[in-house]
Amino acid sequence: SAVRLVQSSVGAGLHGFRHVRSAQVPTFRLTLEELVHEATGCRLVHLARQDANNAFAIQLRTTPTDSTGAPHILEHSVLCGSAKYPVRDPFFKMLTRSQATFMNAMTAPDFTIYPCSTQNPTDFYNLFSVYLDAVFHPLLSRMDFLQEGWRLEPVNLQEPQSPITIKGVVYNEMKGVFSDPDQLFSNAVRQNLLPAGPYRHNFGGFPGAIPELSHEQLLQFHRRHYHPSNATVFTYGSLPLAEHLRFLDSECLAGFGRIDCSATAVPLEPRWSKPRAGRVDGPLNPFLPPDRQVTLAESFLFGDVCQVRDNFHLHFVSSLLCEGDTSPFYSGLLESGLGTAFAPVHGFSSDCRNTAFHIGLKGLADESVAAARQRVDDILAETVRSGFRQVNVDSLLHQVELGLRDEGANFGLEKILALAGPANHGADLAELLAAEDLLEDLRRTLAEQPRYLQSLVDRHWRSNPHRLSLSLHPTARYADRLLAAEKTAATARAANADLAAVRREAQELLAAQTARADPGPLPRLALGDLPRQAPRWSTEWAVPDRLLLCPQPTNGLVYFRAKLRLSDLSTNQTRLLPLLSLLLPKLGTARTPYGQLAEAIDLVSGGFACTPYATARPDEAASSCESGLVFSACCLAPNLPRVLQLWQEICAQPDWAARDRLANLLRMEAADLVSRLTGQGHAFAAGRAAARLSESSRVADLLTGLDSLRAIKLAAAAEPAGFDALAEDLADLCRTAFRRENFCISLTGEQPETGAKEVEAFLAGFDVADAAAHAAAARPPQPRFDLGGGATGTASGGLFEHFEVGSMGVNFCAQAFPCPAVTHPRFPALMLAAAHLSSRYLHREIREIGGAYGSGARATPGAFYFMSYRDPRFLATLDSFAASAEWLAGRVDSLTDSDLEEAKLAVFKTLDMPVPPKKRGLEFFLTGVTDDMRQQLRDRLFDLDTSEVRQAAAETLGQQQKTHKVIIGCRNLELDFKQWTSSPID
Repeated sequence: SAVRLVQSSVGAGLHGFRHVRSAQVPTFRLTLEELVHEATGCRLVHLARQDANNAFAIQLRTTPTDSTGAPHILEHSVLCGSAKYPVRDPFFKMLTRSQATFMNAMTAPDFTIYPCSTQNPTDFYNLFSVYLDAVFHPLLSRMDFLQEGWRLEPVNLQEPQSPITIKGVVYNEMKGVFSDPDQLFSNAVRQNLLPAGPYRHNFGGFPGAIPELSHEQLLQFHRRHYHPSNATVFTYGSLPLAEHLRFLDSECLAGFGRIDCSATAVPLEPRWSKPRAGRVDGPLNPFLPPDRQVTLAESFLFGDVCQVRDNFHLHFVSSLLCEGDTSPFYSGLLESGLGTAFAPVHGFSSDCRNTAFHIGLKGLADESVAAARQRVDDILAETVRSGFRQVNVDSLLHQVELGLRDEGANFGLEKILALAGPANHGADLAELLAAEDLLEDLRRTLAEQPRYLQSLVDRHWRSNPHRLSLSLHPTARYADRLLAAEKTAATARAANADLAAVRREAQELLAAQTARADPGPLPRLALGDLPRQAPRWSTEWAVPDRLLLCPQPTNGLVYFRAKLRLSDLSTNQTRLLPLLSLLLPKLGTARTPYGQLAEAIDLVSGGFACTPYATARPDEAASSCESGLVFSACCLAPNLPRVLQLWQEICAQPDWAARDRLANLLRMEAADLVSRLTGQGHAFAAGRAAARLSESSRVADLLTGLDSLRAIKLAAAAEPAGFDALAEDLADLCRTAFRRENFCISLTGEQPETGAKEVEAFLAGFDVADAAAHAAAARPPQPRFDLGGGATGTASGGLFEHFEVGSMGVNFCAQAFPCPAVTHPRFPALMLAAAHLSSRYLHREIREIGGAYGSGARATPGAFYFMSYRDPRFLATLDSFAASAEWLAGRVDSLTDSDLEEAKLAVFKTLDMPVPPKKRGLEFFLTGVTDDMRQQLRDRLFDLDTSEVRQAAAETLGQQQKTHKVIIGCRNLELDFKQWTSSPID
C-alpha cells in the first residue's frame, strides 16, 4: 500500500514543462505527477486515475494586505468577462452551456482557487479555456467592479434623487456573513491568533472596509497575484496528461514570462512568549437564552502546515481530545453544564500557514467564562497525567481506516481541495496523499512509545505559550449599530462624492445589466453530445417492500439504510420526529449508557445517523406523503451483524430516563440553529412558502423546516418538568412507531445478499402490531409537552409571512406555487422553465441589479418556488419573481430555441451528476422514482418545445390565489400588514 516514487521520467520535458516527480498511490488507485512550466514557473499537479469525472483547478496565492476583500472581489470579478470571451458573465452562462459536475470559485485565507469537473472530454477543455482566460486575461471593467464589489447608488433607481446607499454582491454577501455570530467569532479567532501577518486581515472583506477598495487597487492586486508564476494548476482523471500540457502551454502559458512572486509568500507566525486574551462584540443568538450568550474559545498555535507527519499526529490527538461522546473535552467541558455547545471554531484547523487547535463553549453566562477556561486547563493536565483510553484510540484508528475506503461523488475535486492549502505553501504532496502510510507509521509509533500521545498534549497544548483566550460578548443592539454605521458611511460617502457621476454610473450599470446578453464566442455542448439513456442501477427486492439489495463496488463497505414509515402520525407526534432523530443515536439505551454505546458504534462503523424525511408519491404530489425517519450506517462487511444489533437496541430500548443527557443534546442543537438559518435561509424560506401547497411540503416543514427549528428551541428551553413531559411523549411515540411492518431496509455493497439473514434478525426484534395496537395508534395520547403552532397553525388564511432575525442585515425571500408530481407530463416543462428563469431573468434582476448574493427558481414535486439568498431587498425581489413570469409569458424573445437548449443542458447537468456506488439505487429507495420513470422524464425533456414550456409556466405561475410568500431576515421591514404577518423567528 506504500506510496512509491517513480524516477523514470524525471527531468524530461514536454510542451514547455519539466517533469519533477511521479508517485504511485495504491490506496487511492492513482498516480501523482508533478511538473513545472520552464518559462513561467507555473506548477502543474496531475492526479492520474481511471475516473471519467475529470477535474481541474487553478490556484493562486492571494495574500491579503487589508480587510477590503480584494481577493474575494477579484474572485468574483474575473469571472465577468475576459479577452477571449468578452461577454457578460461567462461563468454564469457556462452553467447552462456545459455539463459541469462542479463549477465554482473560492477564496480562502491565503489563496483563491477555481475548481471545475465534468464527465465530457469536450466540455473539459471548453471549461478549461474559459477559466484560464478568465483568470489570466480578465476584462476587470469598472462596471464589473461596481456590480460585484461595491458602489454608491440611489435606493430607487427609478427615482434618481432618492437617498444614496451602498450596494454590491460581495458587500451584501459579507453583511450576511457578519450577521452570523458564529462566523463573526471564527473570523475574530483567526485574526487574533495570527496577528503579525496577513491573517490579521479579513480575506473576504469586512463590510465597513470594503468601500475603501478602489477599482485601480483591484487591478493592481490582479497584476501582483494572478500570474502563472504565482499559480498551481491541478488536473485529475483519465484524460491524458500530455494533452493537458499541450493545451496549457498553447492556450495560456506561452504568452507569459516569469516574475518574482516572493512577496506573496506567507511567513510562519512569530511565536509568543506568553498567552494572550481578548474579547469582541457581536450580535445576539436568538436561539440561546438571553443570559447565556457568551462564546469562548481557547486556541493553540502549532507549526508549519507543510510538516505532514507532525500534523497527521496532531490532528489525530485533536480528534481524540474533542470528538466522540467520551472524549475528554466532550465529557469534561461540554457536559459540565457551563455552556450549551462547543464553540463554532473547535478542533484541528489547517487553513492557514500554521496549523492550530481550538476548543471552547458557546451559551456561557458571563460569570462562567473563568470557570470554562480553568476547566480546559484541568482537562489538559489530566490527559497528560492519565492519557487516553485505549478504546478511544482504537475507535479513532478504525474511523481513519474507514475514511480511506469511503468515496464521495466527486473524488477528484475532493482530493484537489484537500491538497490545495498545503500546496499553497510548498508541502510534499506525495506525503500528503500517503494517508495509509501515515496511519501505519502512527500505529508503529504508538506501539513503540506508550506515552507518545501524552507527550504531544504536554508539548503542543499544555506547555504552549502561543495560546489565545478569546470571548464573544453579544449586545442587544449590535445589529442596529451596524445598520446605523452603514447608513452613516453611505451618507458620508455621498457627501464627498460627485452625485451626478454616481447617478450616471448607476444608469450605465443598469443599462449594461438589462441589455440582452450575447454569448458570443463562448463554447457550448450540443444536446447531441448527451446520452439519451439514463443510467440504470442494479436493485432487487429480496423481500418485496421490505428489503432492497443494491450490489455495487464499495471497497469492502456495506451501507445500511432503514426507512421507518410513519405517515399516519398526529401533527404533534410528527413534530416530535426531528427531536427523536437527534436524540436516538446519542441518548444511550436502558442496557448501555451513551458513552459506552458511542464507543461500540465507533468500533464497528463510520457512525450512526438518523434523519427525518418526507416525500410525495411519484404519481401524486398534492395530497400524498410518505414520511418518517431514515436510519443509516456504513461498516466493513463482517461488522454488519453487530451494527444491526446496536441499531435494534437503540430503537427498542432508548433511555428516556437520562433526562440530563436529553436536555444537553437539545441545548447543543439549539445553539447551532442560528448558523443553519443564516447559511441556509433561502431553503428554510422556500420550504415554508411551499408548506401550504402540498401535504409532503407541509410535513417537510414540520420535520426539517422552520417549524422544526422552533420545536427544537422550545424543547431546549424547557424546565425540568418540561423535559419529563417531553420524554414521556417521545417514549409514547417509540411504542407506536417501532413496529416490524413500519420498516423498509436497503443494503448496498459488493454482496448485499449476504446480509439478508442479519436484516431478518434485526426485524425480528420488533413486534408486529395487533388490532389493539392499531387502534391505539389511531388514538394517539394527548401531548404532555406543547411544541406550538407552526405550519399547520399559521398556514391557514391568506396572509404572507415575515420572520424577523434580529442579527440579520440581509433577507431570504421565497414564493411558491403548486407543482405536479414528477411523472406528470407538465413537470419536465416546469424544470426547464425554472432553469431558464434562473439564468436569464432572476440572476440579472436579483443578483446583478438587486445586489443579492444568489437567486433562482426550482420545480419540485408539490412546489415550484422562487428564492433569493443574502438579499438587501425584499418587496422588490418579490416583484421580480412576479415579473419573471410575466416576462416569460409576454415576450416572444424571452424563450428562443437556443435558450431552450441551454435550459435543457442545465437540467441534464443536474440529472447526470455522478452518483457514487454507495448512493446508487438510493433515490428509488427513498422516493419510489424508478429507472423507467427517470427515463420517461429524460425522454420528455429531450422532446419538449418552447410553446410547451411557456404553457406549463403560465398554468403554474398563474395560480396567484394559491401562492404563498415568505421573508426571513431584517426587522422593521415596511410591509402591508393587511397582507403580511410579522413575528420573531424565535
